[in-house]
Amino acid sequence: MDDTKTSLLLKRPVTVKVIVTSRWKDEVQTQLKQQIGQLDSDMQRLEAQGQRAIAELQKQSLTPPGPQISQQIDNIQIQVNQKKSEIT
Repeated sequence: MDDTKTSLLLKRPVTVKVIVTSRWKDEVQTQLKQQIGQLDSDMQRLEAQGQRAIAELQKQSLTPPGPQISQQIDNIQIQVNQKKSEIT
């Protein structure tokens, strides 16, 4: 049975004690590094998507950008920031 794929739903607080062995510590560190790497990748991808959308709007707009284009750019930045906060 694979313990990493099982789950348990608790309906009240439970104290969990773990004996920290070097193997357990290494496994947890590896998992955390992978999760941090995934979060960093997601954040960079979101930022790049936002920048591409803004660049596309600026390319399509007149010079200087009007208030409607500025509002759309602000909306894109707000959406990117909201998605970033959901990830973290």
